[in-house]
Amino acid sequence: MRTENIKVTFKIPIPVDKPDLNGVIYSKEAIRNAYKNVKNIPIEIPCSDGKFLPIGVAQEVELIEDEDGMYVTGVGLIWHGGTEESVEIKDGKVTSFKVNGIGIAKE
Repeated sequence: MRTENIKVTFKIPIPVDKPDLNGVIYSKEAIRNAYKNVKNIPIEIPCSDGKFLPIGVAQEVELIEDEDGMYVTGVGLIWHGGTEESVEIKDGKVTSFKVNGIGIAKE
């Protein structure tokens, strides 16, 4: 089931004063400063050539600090995607289906 402008919400944990999965260590102050006014930034996936391909936009992003640590929450749009299904078709119309996955398309 292909569609466009898929509304997404996300929550990204942020390691503080310890290495992230790239081995980089970020201070709490650097994190706070970076997320003061983040909005309308691309949602991207890496390409094989080391560049990034935009697949949507993060419209609102907020830094949260609580007892669980620091994390970023936000809402945005993925431009294209949908679900992958196994379908039964009768008279040119899907009469039943099973959802097998969720997909994001380049366009």
